Amino acid sequence: NNGNTFNTQSYFNLKQSTCYRAIVKNGSFPSDTSTMSCIDVYIPSKGGTISGGGTFCGGSGTWTLNLIGSIGNVLKWQFSLDAGNSWTDISNSTTNLSYTNITQDKLYRAIVRNGATCPTDTSSIAGFSIIPQTVAGTLNSVNTQTMCYGTSSNTINLSGNTGNVLYWISSTNNGASWNNISNNTTSINITGIALTTLFKAVVQNANCNIDTTNSLQITVLPSFTVNAGKDSTIIQGQSIQLNGSGNGTPQWSPATGLNNINILNPFANPENTTYYILTITDTNSCSYSDTVLITVISNEFSGI
Repeated sequence: NNGNTFNTQSYFNLKQSTCYRAIVKNGSFPSDTSTMSCIDVYIPSKGGTISGGGTFCGGSGTWTLNLIGSIGNVLKWQFSLDAGNSWTDISNSTTNLSYTNITQDKLYRAIVRNGATCPTDTSSIAGFSIIPQTVAGTLNSVNTQTMCYGTSSNTINLSGNTGNVLYWISSTNNGASWNNISNNTTSINITGIALTTLFKAVVQNANCNIDTTNSLQITVLPSFTVNAGKDSTIIQGQSIQLNGSGNGTPQWSPATGLNNINILNPFANPENTTYYILTITDTNSCSYSDTVLITVISNEFSGI
């Protein structure tokens, strides 16, 4: 009983479902009870939380999203491929949503309503961030893959990779063992190597699997001997024949005092003491040098 004897009954902000009825009496006749009028009060809709999603390399695989902690019925699921700017409905009114291998960034959410007239609520968002799988890429040398022993230089470039270079590795025993090279750029400069060497780059994209390129071989040609001859002493005005040796195309420098700089045994008639350098270049364009000293004594000290 609430003590109301009027033929109207107000209600305000009910917190639970409530039924009302009126007790009516006419004179000395027995009382009678009206029909009931019930106000159904529903707990507000609650979207809940979706378990699942995360960051994946290449693809998510197949699994199921689960909606937990919701209040009300699932009206539908939705997904977005543009970071939530627009959503597409999925006809699914259960608390579970199965998905197959997702290969691009994607968001999911559920729309929930409790009762027939309560406002809907939206669940938390489950996000899938798909990182491209690591691709090691391809190695190419700027110059020929043949180098001269200890003298020439080359550059190897990495292209077509997906991910960052962690380091490079090299092997001088045909891949039986490898040495790390502290270089995390996409190119490596090679100078003065004495042995045929294999090179690889080690690449990783984010936290995906590490991948390694195929090896690129830099072949080192054997060195050869160049001999410019023995040091000699002459009197100013005299000539001496230089005694150079080696296989390939010779060239002497400086040209001062020489009758021919492109033969192994030119005649030298320098006015002053001179270091002559003999450089020989073979058919592979490899060049090696040796030096000879021709000391010139002035006539005034020679007694002539």
